[in-house]
Amino acid sequence: MEQRKNESFIILLVSLSCISLTIESIIFKWEFWVPPLIIIGAISLWVLNLSETTDYRIRWVYYLIYSMLVIFFHGVHVTSRF
Repeated sequence: MEQRKNESFIILLVSLSCISLTIESIIFKWEFWVPPLIIIGAISLWVLNLSETTDYRIRWVYYLIYSMLVIFFHGVHVTSRF
């Protein structure tokens, strides 16, 4: 139960950061095709969490890779806010 709560909390934080990154991307007129991918990725995080069809280790790897890609997208822009 504790692991499930931690996993949900991490996904909540990642989802909130993805929403703010999507807003920032729209405001600064970055690549227009990335925000839909970010939203689809965040939704897939929740689907994986709620369905529990995969092992938790595989889900953690997906969360990590997704977060790394989102951070990379944020970091490559000179106008990004820290």
